[in-house]
Amino acid sequence: MESMSTYRADTLECPLCLEEFSVPRTLPCLHSFCQSCLQSYINDMRQKNKDQLTLFPCPVCTKETSSPSIGKMIDEWASAFPQNCLLVSLLSDKAVRGTPERACDPCMSVDSNNIPATGFCATCNESLCPDCIKAHKKNTLLKAHIIVGLEDVTKNPQMAAMMSSKMSCTVHVDKEIEFYCKDHYELSCNTCAFLFHRACANILELKVHAQRIIQDHTPVDVINKMKGLESHLGRVIKANEGNLEDMDKQVTQLPKQIRGLRQKLDKLLEDLEYKLWMRGEKLHREESALRKGDNKRIQSLLAAIKNSYKLLERMMQHGSDSQIFITLHKVEEQLAFYEREVRQHFSETHSLDIQLHVNDMVEKIAEMESSTIAQLEVTEKRLKVPSESLKNVPEQPPTQSGQVQFSSEVNLKTPDGRLPLFTGAAYLPENKLMLVDSWNHRIYMFSSAHAYITDYKLPSPPTDVCLLNTQEVAVALPKENKIQFASVAGDRIKYTMTLTTQYPCFSLAQLSVEELVVAGMNKDRYYWAILTSSGMEKSYVGIENRPAWSDISYLALNKTKTRLLVSCYGYNALYCFNLDSKLKRRFIYKARELEGPTGVGVDSDDTIYVAGFISRNIHQLTEDGIILQILSSASGIPSKPRELCFNERRDEFLVTNSGETEKGHIFKINWPDN
Repeated sequence: MESMSTYRADTLECPLCLEEFSVPRTLPCLHSFCQSCLQSYINDMRQKNKDQLTLFPCPVCTKETSSPSIGKMIDEWASAFPQNCLLVSLLSDKAVRGTPERACDPCMSVDSNNIPATGFCATCNESLCPDCIKAHKKNTLLKAHIIVGLEDVTKNPQMAAMMSSKMSCTVHVDKEIEFYCKDHYELSCNTCAFLFHRACANILELKVHAQRIIQDHTPVDVINKMKGLESHLGRVIKANEGNLEDMDKQVTQLPKQIRGLRQKLDKLLEDLEYKLWMRGEKLHREESALRKGDNKRIQSLLAAIKNSYKLLERMMQHGSDSQIFITLHKVEEQLAFYEREVRQHFSETHSLDIQLHVNDMVEKIAEMESSTIAQLEVTEKRLKVPSESLKNVPEQPPTQSGQVQFSSEVNLKTPDGRLPLFTGAAYLPENKLMLVDSWNHRIYMFSSAHAYITDYKLPSPPTDVCLLNTQEVAVALPKENKIQFASVAGDRIKYTMTLTTQYPCFSLAQLSVEELVVAGMNKDRYYWAILTSSGMEKSYVGIENRPAWSDISYLALNKTKTRLLVSCYGYNALYCFNLDSKLKRRFIYKARELEGPTGVGVDSDDTIYVAGFISRNIHQLTEDGIILQILSSASGIPSKPRELCFNERRDEFLVTNSGETEKGHIFKINWPDN
């Protein structure tokens, strides 16, 4: 077994600078860092975010961490995190004795006996020798204290942080956690309970609730589930390693494959070179023989012509007139023959030009960059992990929910030809469709066959529309803090009234004849509220106590209108609330595969659907928020799904597309046979 000092040497090393800790500070995730290292890291994060920093990821586990204290300047964040007392003590001991061995604190304080400690009391924040541990357990006042092996504490830095520091509130770091809010699933100090949870019905004293949870074996269940996840992740790692081995082999084969291609091309060019050269040589030989024969005949003709005119010249110098005439007569007869021969030679004379002509396609290839001739084809596939189920982790439950199937793509074109952005939709009786266009400030009506019928101009960008009754709709206008109502009669849309809201309303639905439920953003935080028909706020619920960077938020009600679903784009989460007197949060759905949630809807079986705008998919959940399946582009999901609109009369739903904004995608829900 390794010595305790070996464990402590690891514990005393800062993960950022890899040096011995200097003023160790602990984040809420229980990872510790030097104060100066942590502050430098926070400053780097601030620069990357252009001085707009509200959260930063832990350098070790990447968990998002907020400001440790309200009102603290970013330059002081690191110093506001709690100090790891055990690490400070170990560093002090090491400085005195040269090794990080820990002495028993009670023995040292009483008679200065340097007795090695073997345990650590989290309540007293003291290291204990075996005798003091026994005394602790016998003492009535001390026996309830939590004592753990010092070796375990020093081996695990996170346990060291947990055991050595008070359980401080993440908002008010100088205060201890004393309460637990079951409505919001949040731990809080006295101040947080007063400020943020006054209206909550289930605020429990931490000690009492903790005892009940421990008695119910909840920690053991969580540990078993974590072990199941650990086992599954181990298989994922093995699958990743197997994939890396395959990639190594594939990359190793690349030079060989390229050499093979080059050898094929070289052989092709060598064959071409030989064939063309041989043909050129043959043409050259044949043409040379022809030209030499022609030249001989021409030389003979030249000699005859020269002899004829030389004879005539001599006769003119020395012969009589009669001799000159006779010679001229004969030469003229020869001249006609010579002219015919010369004309024939001229007509038969030709030039032969031998040049290499390269196919245009080959020329283009030769001019190409190497990367355009051949490329690496990289195909991303879901990694095959051994199918052993997660131990102690619930599998997807058997479900009788409908199977979703892509039905058709519809064109939602308008007569004016303007490009729309359909952010909200509602089906009317007779399967007519109402769509609100945020870009052009309009509400459109389409027929059941998705043909344009009419439209109505709105004063500002709309974000959502809901059906109130068979002849009336409500439209959200968040920029004006208003809700506009319109009647729908036949093929006409007519304005009726406007309601002013206290906060911007992004999405809305009818809760009852006299009530609307709305969702949006109040300043920089998401909320939902119940409004009366006169606009009075009957109930208000803040979804989170932290700011968000986007105001996009959609809502939907279940069939009995006893639950509310709210998607929060800036939090990458879907929230479910009970619509009873307590308005208690039921669950939160978050997944790595859900980014930028927008439209949310519920089918006739209360199965939940939420669109991932950034992740380009739709998540299908049970009514309790358990994932059933994820629909992606392979299932017909558009590139940027926005709004989901359900038509129960046809067992189908429409998905608007912020990528190709004039296109809508229809999906059919096929129910299993009972």
